[in-house]
Amino acid sequence: MKAFREVLERCQLGDMDFQGTEFTWDNHRDGAAYVQVRLDRVMATTQWHNWFPASSVVHLPCSRSNHVPILVKVLEIHRPPWKRQRMHRFEDKWTTHPEYEDVI
Repeated sequence: MKAFREVLERCQLGDMDFQGTEFTWDNHRDGAAYVQVRLDRVMATTQWHNWFPASSVVHLPCSRSNHVPILVKVLEIHRPPWKRQRMHRFEDKWTTHPEYEDVI
């Protein structure tokens, strides 16, 4: 567990807040043997939080599995600083230009 925590720290990953049930796993046993823990988590960097500040994590109800499903709603408010590049396409008509062979 110590090594896992070190990786989270090195990668600057933090646990996201959540809505819903507190625990994400239980052992489906009765009485004193019954165990519930928050085993499953959603991790993100501060930069990711800044890009998607309206995003949220929801622990959904489930009766069949011992793990609850987790829904991550990614809502973009702020666009990342880079722009998408348009793909360069070759135009056959360029071959008719007088300086075509010099340029290519």
